[in-house]
Amino acid sequence: PRRATRASDDMTVARDADARPRARAATESLKRAQEAIWEILASADSSDDDDASSDAPDESIARERSTFDIASPAGAAREGAREAGTGTPVGARLDAAALALERRRAEALDAAASDERAAAMELREAREALERAQTTGRGLEALERAVAERDLEIFKRDDELRALREEVGRLRTREDDAGETMMVSASIADANTRAANAEEGARAMREALKEAETKNARERAALMDQLRESRALAAKHAREAHAREEANASSSGRIDEVVFMRKELDAMAKKVSIAEAVAEKLERIVAQKSEEVFNATQERDALRKKLKTTSETIDSLEREWLEFNRQGLSAQKALSAENEELHKIIDDLKSAEKDGFAEAAGEIEELKARLRTFESESGVSNRSVDRNLARESITSLRSKVRELKGDIEAKDAQIEDLRNALSQKSIIEAVNAEKDAVITALQAQINASNSAAPRSDSEFAVSTQNDGDIDVLDELQTVAKTLRRENAALRRELEDVDPDVLEECFALSRRVTAQNSLLASYEERLVRYTDQLGIPFTPEARP
Repeated sequence: PRRATRASDDMTVARDADARPRARAATESLKRAQEAIWEILASADSSDDDDASSDAPDESIARERSTFDIASPAGAAREGAREAGTGTPVGARLDAAALALERRRAEALDAAASDERAAAMELREAREALERAQTTGRGLEALERAVAERDLEIFKRDDELRALREEVGRLRTREDDAGETMMVSASIADANTRAANAEEGARAMREALKEAETKNARERAALMDQLRESRALAAKHAREAHAREEANASSSGRIDEVVFMRKELDAMAKKVSIAEAVAEKLERIVAQKSEEVFNATQERDALRKKLKTTSETIDSLEREWLEFNRQGLSAQKALSAENEELHKIIDDLKSAEKDGFAEAAGEIEELKARLRTFESESGVSNRSVDRNLARESITSLRSKVRELKGDIEAKDAQIEDLRNALSQKSIIEAVNAEKDAVITALQAQINASNSAAPRSDSEFAVSTQNDGDIDVLDELQTVAKTLRRENAALRRELEDVDPDVLEECFALSRRVTAQNSLLASYEERLVRYTDQLGIPFTPEARP
């Protein structure tokens, strides 16, 4: 239907493209006629200035004669007034130009009307084609149902195959999950190895820390013992020196000995101070070592906690892996069994499908043979009976179709009226505009001739004779005003047309075109089927 709608739109655009050059040609011919009239008026003004006042009414009468119908009462009055006036060569030329203009306008209108009639004929043909498609479509429903049933069976087989393929995909996914399980087990083993190595490293670190603590404690104890011994020795020497000083205070002979003892005491005091400095340094070293031992102890505790957490995680992973491995093994066995079963089912379905196609082909060949046998045995009489029955059914269907054409024909008439009105609107506006321009020019010439200098006796006589023509011109101006009012009313009427109605008409045109293409395809299929059955069928001719 979309392609048919597009085709109908293309046809409409093509018709509009054909009609536009004609309308453009008509407009150009009207412009050329208008230019010819203005040239005639200019030549008349330049050649005979004295007859300008008498020629203007003749020109006006010729123009109005080409525009309006003489058979009307107003036209008869104008014709009588024109015949009563004096005829001039300029008036004859104006009459000829006006008649040529009228003929060109009539030809343009006929061309536009023929285009509209052709479009209306195409719409009518499309509607009839749609009706024929609806009637012939019922005869194809049985064949289409058979084809649909066969397609449905094929679709069911395809669905089964698709389900089996999905099941195979799920099995493959489970096999992939088993591969992932193996990868997890490998990662768990790697984690166990790393944990064992970390535990050995922590054990070695603990032993090194114990050895460092023992060594530091022994060194500290030895240094403290040396410090105590040095302090005790210094105190002993000080006591001995003091006693010797008290015992030998009165003896001057031993002054040298006392001085020597003091020097020895000073040296011992220096040694003691050095020993104290060394002891303080050792204490600082011991404090530093103690802090390092404390930090190492903290790190050891953190490593122990981490090792414990890692061990617990490894244990849980090992338990999960063992459970998952057991489940994976059982699921893998079940999936392998299901996979084998599904492959067997697929093979069985493929073989059954091949057997079904072979049986269907054999049945078709058998039916064709029986049909040929029946046709050869039945002879011409049965075939003629079948043909008569087919013709009667087709005739009844056509009669039913004809009963439904009333509404479509009414819509067709509305479409023709609307399109005629739309096509004539532009032409009428162009003609009215040209007519108004000519009347305005004539009125300007009349006003100029009336407002000229004092006239001679001959001019007064000519003007007296042409008073009747001036009255006719006034009458024509009145008629022109009436026609302008009628044209304005016609424009309003065209503008007041419901756009929904136009849209409905265009939509109906597109639908008819789409149904026409569908009907053509149905007719082609019906002719092909009837030829295969041996029943002649000719589609109904389109109007």
